[in-house]
Amino acid sequence: MAVTAETIQTGYKNAEALALDATTGDLYISVVGEFGGKDGDGFIARMPKGATEPEIFVDNLNGPKGSEIRDGKLYVVEVGEVLVIDLKTKETRSIALPDGGFPLDLTVSAKGVIYVTDPPLNTVYQIANGAVSVLIEDASLGAPNGIYAMPIGDIMVAGWGVISDPNTWETSELGRITRIRPNGSVSEQTKPLANFDGLMRRQDDRGVNYVGTGFNDGILYTADAHLGHYGVSDSFGDGISDIAYSGETAFLLNYKTGALHSVPVEQLESPLSLTAR
Repeated sequence: MAVTAETIQTGYKNAEALALDATTGDLYISVVGEFGGKDGDGFIARMPKGATEPEIFVDNLNGPKGSEIRDGKLYVVEVGEVLVIDLKTKETRSIALPDGGFPLDLTVSAKGVIYVTDPPLNTVYQIANGAVSVLIEDASLGAPNGIYAMPIGDIMVAGWGVISDPNTWETSELGRITRIRPNGSVSEQTKPLANFDGLMRRQDDRGVNYVGTGFNDGILYTADAHLGHYGVSDSFGDGISDIAYSGETAFLLNYKTGALHSVPVEQLESPLSLTAR
C-alpha cells in the first residue's frame, strides 16, 4: 500500500524532537539550530491543532533536543540541563545535568521521575526531586537515544548503536531496543536493528507497542512490550528523528530537511515483516 503523507516544509535547521499536548492537540518541535554549544540559536516551535505552519513558542535556547509533555509542562533537554516550561505561562525552571556527555532525549514517569539518555556515555540518568543520579551505565545499551517510561515503571530505550567514530557517530553495530527495570538492570533486548533516534508508545484496541525511528534508513520499527516480536514499515527517507501520535494521525519529523509529515496511522500498521527477537 502506497503511503499518503501530507508534508509541511518548516525550513528549520536540525529539527530534532516532537512532543504532543494530548489535552489541546498542539505539537511542539525542538529545533537545535547550529551545534555550537550554548549559542542561543535553538528554539521550540508550536504547531497549534489544525494549523498549516508552526510558530515560535520559546526561543534563545541552547540546542534543545528530546522533549515530553506531562501535566501542562514541557520537559526538554538542552546543553547541560533539562528545562521545565509551563505551557500556559512559559515560566521556565532548569535542572543541571552532569558534564562530559551529550544528553539527548528524556521521558517523565507517572511518578514524576525524569529519565535522560546520554548516548556517548552509554548512560541513562534519573532525576527525582531535583537530584540527578545514574540509573544505568552499560555498554550493552549501544548509545541509548530514544526513551519512554512505561506505565508499570520499566523504561524502554532505543539505541543509536555501537559508536566506532565519535566525530561522525558511525557505528560498528546497529542499535537495539532495550527494556530496563526500575532498579537499572537490563530486562530484555532486541537484536541490532537500526540507528535509532526517537521512541514513542502507541496504544490501540490491539494492544501496546513501542515505535522507534530508524534515523539513517527512515524506517519505523514497532516492538511489543516484551520485545518478543517486531515489525517494520516502509521507509520515509533518511533523517527521520522523531514520531508523535494524535488520534489516528502520526507525525514524523525529518532532522535533515526540517519536513514535518502527517500520515494516517493505518498506513503504518501493516508491517513488511514480523520477526522473532
